[in-house]
Formats: sequence, C-alpha cells, structure tokens
Amino acid sequence: MNSYDITIDQGATFTLGIQLIQNGSALSLTGSNALAQLRKDSGTPILATFSSVTAGSTAGYLSINLTDTVTKALPAGVFHYDVLLTKADSTKSRVLGGKATVSPAISLT
Repeated sequence: MNSYDITIDQGATFTLGIQLIQNGSALSLTGSNALAQLRKDSGTPILATFSSVTAGSTAGYLSINLTDTVTKALPAGVFHYDVLLTKADSTKSRVLGGKATVSPAISLT
C-alpha cells in the first residue's frame, strides 16, 4: 500500500485523483470498484465514505470525492483513510492510505 496524507477543507468539495501503477505500467481498472472511508482509527465508526470514480480505466485513473455537504459535517482533526480496490477477478488490495487532516472552516454557509 502506498501512503499519502491528505487535507480536507471543512465545507469544501474534496477530490483526489490517483493513477495506479504496477511494475512500471498503468494498472487496468476495467471492472474494478473502489471503496474509500474516513475513520478516527481502525475499527472506529465511519465518519465518511468517499464516492469513487474510475476514469480511463485502462490508464489506471481513479478519483475519490467528498461533497461540500459531507465535509461540512466532519469535525476538525486528524483521521485516517484508505482505498480498497476490488478487481474484476474479486481480488482485493489496499492501494492507498494515510492521515486525513480536516481543516476547520471559518466561513461556512
């Protein structure tokens, strides 16, 4: 699993684009699904589930997203996330994860 820390701005739309590379080549995501969640720690309640989109699936592109409504409801602090990829053949692997800092907003509507 690759580690990448992210910052989520409270009350703003969040998108992270990822390209998955394996052995120097883009990983085919055809028929794959991704699940990404935000939690305080492993085993604690889910704070948010990212929506995920695979685009250019033969080029290994994936994005995870949170709406502004979801990020507005998140408490400020440091949390953890990961991305679990389920390939077409049902094999699963964690492809990315790390700390997720939710930065508090001053201006919220």
